[in-house]
Amino acid sequence: MLAEARSRYRTIRFDILYSASDAGEAILEEELGKMEGEYIRAYRPPLNTQIPKAENWRQYETKTIDAEAFRQVYIDKGE
Repeated sequence: MLAEARSRYRTIRFDILYSASDAGEAILEEELGKMEGEYIRAYRPPLNTQIPKAENWRQYETKTIDAEAFRQVYIDKGE
């Protein structure tokens, strides 16, 4: 998707939403997993098919994506 968007001269932007603490590997994994889950639930990115559960980020709900509808809304928009 990114390559196709770039080929159509679309701007791809990334924002840093969270900066993790400088902790051990196990603590860092828990911290990042929890925060990633919170951001996915809050922003509902269109390409995320696994939505982490609030009570345990390792468990998730699955949603389906209509690839053609996504392409039309996010890639072909403005043509």
